[in-house]
Amino acid sequence: MLVLIAGITGNLGTRLAKVATSRGLQVRGLGRDRTKLDEKKTGIIESFVTSQTYYDIPALETAVEGVDAVICAYSPTAILDLEGHLLLFRAAERAGVTIFLASSWGHPLDKISFGEYEHYDTHIAFKQQVAMTSSIKPVFMNVGIFADLLYGPFGPGGWDTTGANPTIEYWGQGNKRKIHWSELNDVAEWTIDVLQSKDVQAGKGGTYQMQSGASTLEEFAATWTKVTGEEVNLVNRGSLEDLESLVYTARKEKGTGRYIEYLVNATSLLHTRGAFIMTEFDLMESSKTRTTLEEYVTALLTNRNTVKEYIKKLESVH
Repeated sequence: MLVLIAGITGNLGTRLAKVATSRGLQVRGLGRDRTKLDEKKTGIIESFVTSQTYYDIPALETAVEGVDAVICAYSPTAILDLEGHLLLFRAAERAGVTIFLASSWGHPLDKISFGEYEHYDTHIAFKQQVAMTSSIKPVFMNVGIFADLLYGPFGPGGWDTTGANPTIEYWGQGNKRKIHWSELNDVAEWTIDVLQSKDVQAGKGGTYQMQSGASTLEEFAATWTKVTGEEVNLVNRGSLEDLESLVYTARKEKGTGRYIEYLVNATSLLHTRGAFIMTEFDLMESSKTRTTLEEYVTALLTNRNTVKEYIKKLESVH
């Protein structure tokens, strides 16, 4: 089986390639810079196609030629999430590819509406457009928030390290609400599990839900303290209504083009409302053993510079 991984040099793309090659799959990569590919991490790949831009149609056509499946692991930017995503999908469609794993790997979309959460509007638009115009049934994966974001400025409660101790903010009963999260190596294993599953191989597509864990803000703080010995401040900033007003005002004053500036609060609002709760999970073969929060935080202390680089990259693309 030959699999194209678009965005193979990224944090997730590299892990996906490693798992795929370790299971005997052939992997072709698509990216902008071949020199960023480390085959010690990905395993030996079949080939690498260099794309100058997300709209480099000749590169996309070359990349999808002869592959059995496509995994879109582009960086999570608004342009790539919708325009880049659709261009890759259409190239796969023209090439007769029937297995397409969409760039999703986040929270479920079924409890929010278009315009309610800007960060997911592109995903909603992609899903709707494909459903309306194509016979291909893509695969979507809900895994919650990536663990690498938990203890960073885009994480739950906007993890703030500018003071003497880290601070997490919440509104209402947001400190008690479970937040689904997944470690990237777990996600890579599950993704290839799903790719190799009978239904996906038959072109049935569908949505799959997995998680490494579900934790409250209090549990995120307690685990950090247990592993590091550093106390974390949990600060209540007001009621749920206060948070709703804060997000409404920010959205009105800043506009959609600056949504990243109020993204953390908008995310907190939906978490507190319970809009991102998942109740049923798909148990794949490799998801029987999952990374615990304590294991993740322990590893984080060793690889903190790597995670900081990942977060810095996310900040720069927004």
